[in-house]
Amino acid sequence: QQQQQQQHPKATVKQKYDWDCGLACVTMALRSATMSKKKNLVIIKKDHGDSSDEASTLNDRTEETPIECERKRILEQEECNLDLVIATWNETHSGYAWTIELQDLMKSAFGMHSTLHTSIAGVKEQYASDIPFYAQQGVREDIKELYRRATTSSDCDKLIQIGVLSVDDLKHHLASQAVACIIVLINIVGRQCVRCGPYPNTHSQPYIGHYILLNKIADEFAWYQDPGRLRCKHQCCMKLTDFNEARMSNGTDDDILIVYHPDH
Repeated sequence: QQQQQQQHPKATVKQKYDWDCGLACVTMALRSATMSKKKNLVIIKKDHGDSSDEASTLNDRTEETPIECERKRILEQEECNLDLVIATWNETHSGYAWTIELQDLMKSAFGMHSTLHTSIAGVKEQYASDIPFYAQQGVREDIKELYRRATTSSDCDKLIQIGVLSVDDLKHHLASQAVACIIVLINIVGRQCVRCGPYPNTHSQPYIGHYILLNKIADEFAWYQDPGRLRCKHQCCMKLTDFNEARMSNGTDDDILIVYHPDH
């Protein structure tokens, strides 16, 4: 008997800029999770004078920064918003976030755990010369360091898994009670939502990376929430063949984040 897919979309969070689609998906992930019911939400405070991480709970923290106080208040009231996520991101970063950075942000700032499924645990240097999108973004050294830390950590199997998820794999995760949501990196060039039309490609590039939140796969269609498009009332919809081509396009590394509820 086929498992019933459990993902129920909340209101789509619209991105504010042309680089924060991943952060908008993180915001929707936080809203999807039962975070306020978790008493011991872990938050990581990084000491820039020490390479180690000091972990404590939101309930026990003292001397919190203003952003940490706001983060605590919003999470307790289940009012997570994109402004908070962007402010948290901007504490140590700027601009477009890579998939592994989204994973690190959710874990270090909000205590949400996820598994990154990808075809390569690292950075393809040739992207910077072959794909204009990556040439503009650049390949930063801290990205390489995140991959190194993830692949050498004691729980590396929980952080990164090498391989391409099949449609059946995605359906299985969508049906899991442990999964809060699924964030997928796609190439939007040449793709279209069957409900609100084609994606624009104003720069005539072969690849434009974009993050979406996958909700359901049924009847040869993939249903998802897109922070860049709000013409669809609740969800966008793409033919399953187009969705598979978009998520496995050159440049995505087949990146998918399976985000878990904090109590699983």
